[in-house]
Amino acid sequence: MPKLVQEGKDSVYSVENKCITIGRFQDCDIVIHDNLASKRHCEIGKENTEYYVKDLNSFNGTYVNEKRITSASLKWGDRIKIGKTTFIFAESKEEIPTPQAQEISPIQPSPALIIKAPKQKTRSVLLHEEKYSIGRKEISNDICIKDSQISSQHAQIIKKDNEWWIFDLKSKNGVFVNQQATESCMLKDGDSIRVGDTICLFQYNLQKKNTFLKKRLCVPISFVLSVVVLIFLGQSFFKYKQTHLAFLPGNLLEDFSFEGGLSWECRGGMQITESTARSGKFSLFYTSQSESSYHESHESQYVDPIELSYGKTYSVSAWIKYQKLIGVAGIRIVWFYKQEKLFEEYSPLLTGNNEKWSKIEFLLSPPPYATAFQLVLFAVGKAENLYFDDIYVKENDSSMDDPRLSLQNLGINLVMDTKGIFHIYSQIKHLLSFGKFYIWEQQQEEKKWISSQEFSYFKVRKQEQDWIAQGTMQNLRGESIFLIKIVCKESKENFSFTYTLKGIQKNSNSLVEYIFSLPYDFVDKENESAASHRIILTTPGTKNKIGFFYQNPMEYRINKDSQYIRFCYPVAPDENNEYTFSMKVKTNFKEDIGQLEEWKKVAQKHYQEKQWGKASIVYESIVEHLVFHPFAMIAKQRWESLKELFQKDLYDLTSLLQHSLFFHNEIAYDDFIQKCKEGIKKWEGLSAAVELEKLLLQAQSQKEAIRKSKIEKSYLYFLHLAENFHSLDKKHLAYFVYEDILENLQDKTKEPFLLEKIQFLKTKSPK
Repeated sequence: MPKLVQEGKDSVYSVENKCITIGRFQDCDIVIHDNLASKRHCEIGKENTEYYVKDLNSFNGTYVNEKRITSASLKWGDRIKIGKTTFIFAESKEEIPTPQAQEISPIQPSPALIIKAPKQKTRSVLLHEEKYSIGRKEISNDICIKDSQISSQHAQIIKKDNEWWIFDLKSKNGVFVNQQATESCMLKDGDSIRVGDTICLFQYNLQKKNTFLKKRLCVPISFVLSVVVLIFLGQSFFKYKQTHLAFLPGNLLEDFSFEGGLSWECRGGMQITESTARSGKFSLFYTSQSESSYHESHESQYVDPIELSYGKTYSVSAWIKYQKLIGVAGIRIVWFYKQEKLFEEYSPLLTGNNEKWSKIEFLLSPPPYATAFQLVLFAVGKAENLYFDDIYVKENDSSMDDPRLSLQNLGINLVMDTKGIFHIYSQIKHLLSFGKFYIWEQQQEEKKWISSQEFSYFKVRKQEQDWIAQGTMQNLRGESIFLIKIVCKESKENFSFTYTLKGIQKNSNSLVEYIFSLPYDFVDKENESAASHRIILTTPGTKNKIGFFYQNPMEYRINKDSQYIRFCYPVAPDENNEYTFSMKVKTNFKEDIGQLEEWKKVAQKHYQEKQWGKASIVYESIVEHLVFHPFAMIAKQRWESLKELFQKDLYDLTSLLQHSLFFHNEIAYDDFIQKCKEGIKKWEGLSAAVELEKLLLQAQSQKEAIRKSKIEKSYLYFLHLAENFHSLDKKHLAYFVYEDILENLQDKTKEPFLLEKIQFLKTKSPK
């Protein structure tokens, strides 16, 4: 007789030949206390020789092996999910004769692939077959993922000798397991797989390895009531404890205390463990005594991004405790515009010792253009132990001052985040970031990483015409901190930046390494003067140039594969123990300004002569090549207004053609053809002007049809007249009419017929 084994509990229910119902309603055969289950959620029964499960129009659906069903046949080992409750459909081959517990052989768990694709809900696929193909095309793959960065047949997962392997099928963008590119790799529980922009988690089912079936015992009612009361009190106490410690109203994170296990993706030494927890059973744990822990990624990311609401701010908090943390730990916020990553910011960072649970809390004000953010818990460096629990993200109605610097000049929007890193936008498009640097300490032949601007926090103020950002950087090797001041000046020609670093000891053999990303084509690098260099970058799809001018470095390296440039400067503090270096950003160059002036004259000339198609092309070139120049905004406005004007002309001519078609006479078509030719001349050079040419051809075709119709009618009239003369024996008159028709004939196919008539009349006429 089959049984239903409730996963995570010792509850076992017999499935007899009669139909049984499952739900929250007390009249159900199996009552489950699950808020995601409906009152009457589903039923399980037997039809002929097969057992089945049927959904009873539940709100959240019934799932068999992670697939939503309306009705499905059941086989041994199937997992039936109802809300948050899961049952295993198990076989019991013989009756249990005594009330003593009898152990069943554990059901061999099948692994699951949890899939998180862009703009799609997270889904799970239970791997119960031997082989699965993964790709973009639904027809040719077992697991179809709608991701433009995935090949039509991307990868294959195969079970060999009770081990699971993944193979790259020569895909365009490759397969990555735990962030490492691979052609083939054996999969372990908890491995992270990236294909395209999709993250998959390979995980075995969380279920007990031993399940015990027990028969009901006949016991005194008083004993049963006592047990029920004790269970109720115990559950109430546990729920009170969990609510008191973990539940936070309005939390945007569903799995805020790591109990679910599937919402957090862990990397490096960070892992979810059943150990010291502030609430529930699980917490996030990290430990490391390795020197390499300073250069590796140890983090846990909440899988689902949090969508932003307009005009809202956000409170973020977490509980943390740690011992002997020689490095930093905290929360990283990754900002996104749709699917495009913008930049990262950090919570206040922690280091040292804190053996009791304490709360870190901070407010978030979304940056310009951001539509979502992702939350990451991280640690860098050595630690005896570190724990995170009870993460809280709440939406607030209250406003706050934006802690970032935001300037608009030189045709760009310059934003400095709270880490002191600058981001350049053009309109709403994020172009590039710059300003990230590291501090290293040279120890004999080895360089040790001391600090990074990533682990800093800045506040901005204005002083006269300058913007001043001041902040601190955490020393990863100790409890000391570095003080930083960035002075930003703006002029008509450039932005200039002066960095002042304080706290580096003299004779410490320290280096500042400035990292410069290269998201676009590297154009050139040439000396502007004896003491400075410059880099010119072009933005994709345009010929816009951004120039960065910097001090002559001790070391200069370009890595185009990783798309970055590294500058190294030896630190030589002055008498105030301060070290200063500077750079500037420029967007408008002399040769570009000369080209712009020429384009402006040409565009103005075309515009005055009402050659709006040619003017539109020139304005489009200005927008494409010189978007950073202030005049580019004027050019764009004129370009947009000309496009609107063209659409109006196209609409008016289309309406006039409809009018001509309605009256269907040559005068109406002649009027339209004249106006359409004027429009084509006005918009000459514009690619969209081909639509006007199509309208002209249609009108000319209709006019030609009218002309041919008139000729045909005239032909038939005179032909009928000639035939009447012939029938009245007025052959000489018929002869002259036929000759007149032949002389004015347009359709040469009718010529033999008329010649025959004329020849006949010649022979029959009296000489």
